[in-house]
Amino acid sequence: MINGYDQDEYARLLRYQERPIAAVARDLPRRARGDDAAAARIMSETDWQRQGWHSETGAYTAETWLQIYAAHAHNHAAPDPPARAMQ
Repeated sequence: MINGYDQDEYARLLRYQERPIAAVARDLPRRARGDDAAAARIMSETDWQRQGWHSETGAYTAETWLQIYAAHAHNHAAPDPPARAMQ
């Protein structure tokens, strides 16, 4: 089971509102992409075929993960990203 999380609470716990928005916007996506790439490189064929269950969206595979997160940074870079509300 992959549990969904409260993104507002996550941002609060990581104190995003106290950090310069430019640093958050620049650093977090780069770190996340690096971690994701490292994980993908070491995944076996069996890992790629496994399916889990997400508490909010249902069936979840490595491909689901990549599809969602491939668009994630672009969504934040949209003209009015949610992160701006934390300024």
